[in-house]
Amino acid sequence: MLLRGLILLLLVFVAPDFAEAARTVRVGIFDNLPMAAWDRESRQARGIFPELLEEIAQREGWLLEYRPGTFSDCFAWLGEGTVDLVTGIGYSEERDWLYDFSRESVLSNWGQLLA
Repeated sequence: MLLRGLILLLLVFVAPDFAEAARTVRVGIFDNLPMAAWDRESRQARGIFPELLEEIAQREGWLLEYRPGTFSDCFAWLGEGTVDLVTGIGYSEERDWLYDFSRESVLSNWGQLLA
């Protein structure tokens, strides 16, 4: 009975804090159009990935908080936990050991020339 009471207290006092914190998603963004870029004048994210993220955020009830920087900055922030995700990072086996990748490709910016 005491254990149930403690669990209930945890759920009442701690769960709302976790739920609130989960609503803000910190996004590292670097200039890589048409995938993503930070418009310094309007202070807005633009590109295919931000548009997709905005749609997901609306459906999930997230508040997106963009942090513009260079590709290297975004990788460092991801490693530090300063951002939750980064727009448009290419998959590699080494990175897969460190980070979670989606299993669906949104867009490929690689090509192959055949002659």
